[in-house]
Amino acid sequence: MYFNFSGYKRLLYRFRDILLILLLIPVLILPGACKNLSSSTETEMSETATRNDTTTMSSTTAVPTFPSAVTEAVTTSIATDAPSPTLTAVPTPTIAPTVKPTPTRSPTVKPTPSRTPTAKPTPTVAPTKALTPTPAPASTEAPDPTEPAIVNAVVGLGFGKDYATTTAKAIANAGGLARVVKSGNTVLIKPNLCWSNITSRPVNTDYRVVAEIVRQVRALGAGRIIIAEGPFGPECFTESMLAYNHYDRIADVELVSLNTLTADDCYERTGRNSVTGKALFIPKIYIDADVVITVAKMKTHNAGMVTLGLKNAFGVPPRSIYGTSGSTSGSKLLLHNDYDFNAAIVEINLIRTPDFVVIDGIVAGEGSGPLKNTPVDAQIIIAGRDIVAVDTVAATFMGFNTDKIPHLSLAHSAGLGEGDLEKIKVVGGNLADLVIDFDSIFPKD
Repeated sequence: MYFNFSGYKRLLYRFRDILLILLLIPVLILPGACKNLSSSTETEMSETATRNDTTTMSSTTAVPTFPSAVTEAVTTSIATDAPSPTLTAVPTPTIAPTVKPTPTRSPTVKPTPSRTPTAKPTPTVAPTKALTPTPAPASTEAPDPTEPAIVNAVVGLGFGKDYATTTAKAIANAGGLARVVKSGNTVLIKPNLCWSNITSRPVNTDYRVVAEIVRQVRALGAGRIIIAEGPFGPECFTESMLAYNHYDRIADVELVSLNTLTADDCYERTGRNSVTGKALFIPKIYIDADVVITVAKMKTHNAGMVTLGLKNAFGVPPRSIYGTSGSTSGSKLLLHNDYDFNAAIVEINLIRTPDFVVIDGIVAGEGSGPLKNTPVDAQIIIAGRDIVAVDTVAATFMGFNTDKIPHLSLAHSAGLGEGDLEKIKVVGGNLADLVIDFDSIFPKD
């Protein structure tokens, strides 16, 4: 049997060509479809992004490719068949994926409310006693250069020309009188009225200082207020002398002259830690008072260097006992002659130590004291409970070396009060910046 292989072969070639055409149709059609599909996808993505404004989409279309072996075979077969048209394989186009940009939206930043911070006070916690001692944390505060390391006494200063206001300020800076005077107390105030009719020089305690003290003790409920003095000169509470010193302007007080009292009106006492070993007659009214406030005049003195709180006690022993030949006039020569002058000052204060001290230095006195002093416009009142501390501050203010003042040094060593300036707290001013160099017949160093 004879077969026409040539016709069969051509049939196979035709079948092959059809098959190749069918295979190439997707290659030719698919790019357009992909493009349409990409466009449609973009539109859909845009609509979706518009709706929710937060979705980001990307579309990547992959074009199928045929194995290189198939493409190579088809090309070779077409090339060897002369009757068949020559077909050139169309390269597969590469379509870059279209990525829709993510919509950019500026974030909305909520402003942080501005609030001024409120400073919370640091609570002060009382230290708890620990079983094992631990060192205290170092203080962050700078130490006050005017604050003594050990405070044994507080002295207050007041400055000004107004007597009442300046006196009140000094007393307040010293801690006030409320800790000294109680309701119902008998309060004795001892001014320095050395020579009442000398008004041209700073000899006597100004009545306005005493009047302010009277006002304060009365406000504190004092039951009895006495102003008592035993002056060096003429009696201070006679009608003629009151015309000079104006103490009659202080209402509702008792004015007592200590010079006229007798031995029956006195206690005969020696002081604790006596520095003389001799008894002195001291008026009972002075010792028995619940509160004694001595109000001195700031002056230099030709015998005691200064006359301040301690020296003011020299007016307490009666002149009827210690005056010349027992008279009620003239100086207390027996007190000078029978006792060492400085020791007598300290002894009187040891017998009855004043409870509060005020020194009138608004117009102070320098030079030849106690009667011929030259005025010093010091404008100061000094006050405190410790008589030695107050005198130490006052003498320092006057430019004296306190170690060189015999009765002041003796009072400190006898235990009357604090004479070490390093242990005295001065309230109301820096003492080192306030010193006035008073003229004196004594050398200062």
